[in-house]
Amino acid sequence: MALPLLQYKPTTQNHRVSSFGVADQNEDTPYIYRLEDVSSYTDIQSIIWASYRQVFSEHEILKFNRQITLESQLKTGSLSVRDFIRGLAKSEAFYRLVVSVNNNYRLVDITLRRLLGRSAYNKEEEIAWSIV
Repeated sequence: MALPLLQYKPTTQNHRVSSFGVADQNEDTPYIYRLEDVSSYTDIQSIIWASYRQVFSEHEILKFNRQITLESQLKTGSLSVRDFIRGLAKSEAFYRLVVSVNNNYRLVDITLRRLLGRSAYNKEEEIAWSIV
């Protein structure tokens, strides 16, 4: 029997930031990769490279970590960037490099940061996800 997810209230300290919710276009604003903006082969390659860098936190794509099937589906347009990221997170390489070598709390922290781009709202959220 699976344990139910514990209830927690999302909290944040962003009320201190005056421009919260407003995308300031400067050098600190992250670039959002979309397939709609792709016009050449190098653009698709940059999406693939950025995805590997985000999910695996590696600055170089190693040959044995590459997911050739997912890459070809992304290149043909049968897979969205979101599904490509999901496929990388479900891959054997991600399990071997990230899941199996970290404890539950560290794994929650890593996956929230790398897959959702944020840290845990609070300790209760971290505990709730570490039980799953």
